[in-house]
Amino acid sequence: MGRDRSLVSFAPYAYHCLRVQLIYYIGMIQGFFGTRPRNIVDLEYLNYTPFPCMFCSGDKLHGQLAPFVLQDDQRFVYRDELPQALNYMVTARRDEPDAEPAEDSLIRQLWLKHWKKPPPPAVSRHLSEEESTRIMESLKPIMEAIREQG
Repeated sequence: MGRDRSLVSFAPYAYHCLRVQLIYYIGMIQGFFGTRPRNIVDLEYLNYTPFPCMFCSGDKLHGQLAPFVLQDDQRFVYRDELPQALNYMVTARRDEPDAEPAEDSLIRQLWLKHWKKPPPPAVSRHLSEEESTRIMESLKPIMEAIREQG
């Protein structure tokens, strides 16, 4: 029985990094990507893509290469999309603490894709006066240390 001697089975991460580099250089030769020196640094970020389920960036090169580098179970999100989606939820929950992400929201899409279920329902919890006082008392030393540092 023969052993699989391919780079992808022997050293999958090295294979990934090599693949990222080759895709970039072939694309550069074909004129799809520019030759600015900063691209090499930007390219190195793509070496980390095997590890997260989501890669968020505002870099044009990342947006161009992500479809070729990410696996089917990963998602590229443009830099401005994520804070907008999170800020929308923060605002919605200020007005209505039990607000849930909309059916077409990025947050819901990410939950469904990566956890195979909708986001958990919001849990609104009101602190008793005792709990609130106890928490504030425990925070006093931290707040005093911050004031002293300022």
